[in-house]
Amino acid sequence: MAYTPRPVGADEADRLDALLALNILDTAPEPEFDTITRLVASVFDVPMALISLVDANRQWFKSSVGLEATETPCDISFCGHAIASDELMVVPDATKDFRFRQNPLVLGPPNVRFYAGAPLKLASGHRIGTLCIIDTRARAPMSAREQEIRATAPDEPIVLLADSTELMQVLMNLAINARDAVEGQPDGCVELRVGCWAPGDAAPEPQVGRLPAGPAACIELSDNGCGIPADVLGRIFQPFYSSKGNRGTGLGLSVVAGIIEAAGGGISVASTVGKGTRFTILWPLDPPLDPPVDPPVDAPVRLAGASSQPGCRLAGRTVLVVDDNLSIVELLRGLLEQMGAEVGPCGCAADVLAALGSDPQAWDLLVTDFDMPDMDGAALAAAARLLKPDLPILLCTGAPGPHLERHRHQPLFDAIIGKPPTAESVLAGAEAALAARA
Repeated sequence: MAYTPRPVGADEADRLDALLALNILDTAPEPEFDTITRLVASVFDVPMALISLVDANRQWFKSSVGLEATETPCDISFCGHAIASDELMVVPDATKDFRFRQNPLVLGPPNVRFYAGAPLKLASGHRIGTLCIIDTRARAPMSAREQEIRATAPDEPIVLLADSTELMQVLMNLAINARDAVEGQPDGCVELRVGCWAPGDAAPEPQVGRLPAGPAACIELSDNGCGIPADVLGRIFQPFYSSKGNRGTGLGLSVVAGIIEAAGGGISVASTVGKGTRFTILWPLDPPLDPPVDPPVDAPVRLAGASSQPGCRLAGRTVLVVDDNLSIVELLRGLLEQMGAEVGPCGCAADVLAALGSDPQAWDLLVTDFDMPDMDGAALAAAARLLKPDLPILLCTGAPGPHLERHRHQPLFDAIIGKPPTAESVLAGAEAALAARA
């Protein structure tokens, strides 16, 4: 055998009994787990992220981003090695690691190069699997900052009444901001805490929204990064305000605040320059008394001029997909291909225009991000329509609300969906865009 099979501990029988007792193997996908893998894939900018459970002869994926397989043989699994220790296992380049360089997962699809896996440990002490990230490119060893992302959850699950996409959007925006805040700090740390809150419990006064009238989930995300100056702190939730210069759009935190306020909750922030920042969210466990009238982020939004006739199915359609985040490209590609579409993945707007310029009639639909370094989504839509005037265009963005308002009178896009995309939102959005140009 040219590769090293996973080590098997002395407690393997007990470990397997503990795993089986969870009754989780071969269960259906669940949004709670998918939110975690999508968040991790986005924060670390990797094409693949998994919640992997190591069974006797296989590793089975409770949740996955960027990987079509639902399981792989246990003897070739990286995760089988990762559960041998309580520590994070990092493989910067699998082709140079004697344990994995001849591994089938390295020599062939999914062509693993970089791997990092954190063991999932039960209260009994048994390590049943991992939360892991995978890249098809070798990467530098993870910094102490990247390794120090902590999560503290309550002993009992909290049932939150929320749209899973909106929850993901909130967590992703705050986590990415925290990641950026500790950049370059060798002792940087990002910590997520989730607990319960009830009226009468101590809580900071929300800067946006209100204290919930009933029980709520208390979500705290903190970092020990650069902090936010006092003169900036009062403006961070304002639309289009950004302290990141060209790296930010100024939409992230305003969207976060809008989602939480619409849910009937509140968000506050405390920060000290040079010491760090803490965001506190109180998200009601009961529906708000006055539900928002705006469409949910997960739903496609037709802009002015779009047809309301029933949409077309995607089987046999050709779709160009562009996003500067390749993990989003791969996620959209996988979803669309499952629906029968043929996908042309692109990493930048120039690739889209080259494909359309070569043969405009070869493509039935364009799915585009908005904020991209070489050309934003609006400019790309305008340029694409010069090459193919009747091209349906679906915008997939982390901030659908502001884009709807800004483009209401300039319908460059035929439909809008939020990030992270789901099978339901992609199908509905694509059909709406196709119907608009039918």
